[in-house]
Order: sequence, then C-alpha cells, then structure tokens
Amino acid sequence: MISLADKIAANILYKKVAQFVRFGLVGVINFAVSWSVYYIVLKLFSLYPSGYHANQAVVSFFFRWDYVVAGTIGFIISVLSSYFLNRLWVFKKEAVHAARGSILRFFASYLFTSYILTNLLNILWVETFMIPEQLAPVLSVVLVTPINFFLS
Repeated sequence: MISLADKIAANILYKKVAQFVRFGLVGVINFAVSWSVYYIVLKLFSLYPSGYHANQAVVSFFFRWDYVVAGTIGFIISVLSSYFLNRLWVFKKEAVHAARGSILRFFASYLFTSYILTNLLNILWVETFMIPEQLAPVLSVVLVTPINFFLS
C-alpha cells in the first residue's frame, strides 16, 4: 500500500515535471519567435541593398551588422514573450508573489547568455566561419541553451 508521504512526493514530482515540460515548450515557442523576427528583419534589410553603401555612418553601420540588429530585435521580443508565458503558464504560483520590477530582473538574467553570448557566437559564425546569417542563430541556440539551463 502506498503511504500518504509517497502520494505527496509523487504529486510534487508530477507538478515539477509538468512545470519543466511547460518551461521547455515556452523555450521552443521563444526560439520560434526570436528566429522568425530575426529572419523577417534580415529580409527587410535585404529589400534595401543600397543601405550597405550609404553615406551616413549610422545607416551603413546598421546594414553592415544587420544580423546583430536582427538578433537584438528578436531578443527583445522573445524575452517579452518568454516573460509573459512563464509568468502566466509555467510559474503561475510564483508569479503571484513576484515583486515589482521583475521584468527588468528577467531581462537582466537573459542579457548575458541569450543576448551577449548569442550575438558573439553569431558574429563568430558569420564573420569567421562564413556561416549564412539565417543559420547562425540555430547554431548559437544549440550552445547557449545548455548554458542557460545550468545557470537557471
């Protein structure tokens, strides 16, 4: 016969596993959001090829580093998406007790791994290894995801 303590432990384990699965699904959704925004921004840049040779330094800079700009926009949108999905679906109970300013802490926690490291890797892939800009974020997420998991 199963004891009450075993039933409680099984219930807690079930809840944690379910929460982890939801967390994983949010991660997949966020990667899809991030990569979709990244791809759309790259396509928008490609509509104006003369921007690469612009006389204005700022315009020329943005076109030269279009994949970094695209990654930045994708990062911002996907972190907002992640914040709200995690708050409303994954960590419902914890979100009730979250203090004001939690979105800023959330952004800060993702800043190093999901933004700085990903962009550095994207620059490495594109500039050093000549990997296409569209594929670079896919390679980066393979390396950054385990780092995010272990830092969480």
